[in-house]
Amino acid sequence: MARENNRDDLLIVDESVHAVACPTVGMESVVKTVKALFSFRKSAGYKEVAAAAGIHPAHVSKSLSTAKEIGLAKTPHRGLYELTSDGAEYARSITIGKQEESQRVLQLCIMRNPLWKDILAFLETRRTLEKPVEWVELAADVERRVGKRWSQSMREQTGRFLMSILAEAKLVDFEGNVIFSLLSSEEIGRPQSQRLGAYDRVQPSQQSAQEMSTAKGEYRTVDYSPDFVIRVRVDRGSIEFLEKYVESSLGLWLERVRKLVEPSERQGKDESLDQGGN
Repeated sequence: MARENNRDDLLIVDESVHAVACPTVGMESVVKTVKALFSFRKSAGYKEVAAAAGIHPAHVSKSLSTAKEIGLAKTPHRGLYELTSDGAEYARSITIGKQEESQRVLQLCIMRNPLWKDILAFLETRRTLEKPVEWVELAADVERRVGKRWSQSMREQTGRFLMSILAEAKLVDFEGNVIFSLLSSEEIGRPQSQRLGAYDRVQPSQQSAQEMSTAKGEYRTVDYSPDFVIRVRVDRGSIEFLEKYVESSLGLWLERVRKLVEPSERQGKDESLDQGGN
């Protein structure tokens, strides 16, 4: 039974919410709020932070929630906020004007945060398929994962918030409404096999025999045929990611592979017709 939320533009249709980041403000608001929270030596309520930041309390409340989703803030007690170690380092870097360092902290904070795993996986899949992503499409994917129905204006707003956060972390670039993933660029600076979630994969061709031997006990492989193999790390996070990946992304990848096959099939048919004509 669907129940309406107190917001006109949102209808909750599924009570089982998938844990995924859903920011309610952009990065500019988060930065202002984090800098204000950094000035407190102890936990503070959102109204105290609002007074320090000079921003309306309701907006600061949203900013703190988004900072918490990113991994920059936490709630040690109900109604109180404080920065995480990453959040404190981020605020310190921002305060002294070290932009590159602050971006690096933010980048790593998002990459190891399970709330952003599906978002980064979606972007990486579309990059691999060479399919451009509009930020409203990214928001629609989040909307589907959290089991909600948003109005188009809500979708567009969430897409802009996601884009601003990911762009500040140098995880994406954008041109107009189109997002370009930087997940595999050198700016990421982390080996593929050391990333979390979508990035926690072993590249056999790049490993030594000793590394492969160590990894054997941690992975399971299913050989459906010589042409199709699935290999997964034996831990709950990797298994859950595989389930989600198969559901949301494998179809897009197979579509790409199918398009590679079609030209050769057409060529084979044309050759058969030519031979038949002769």
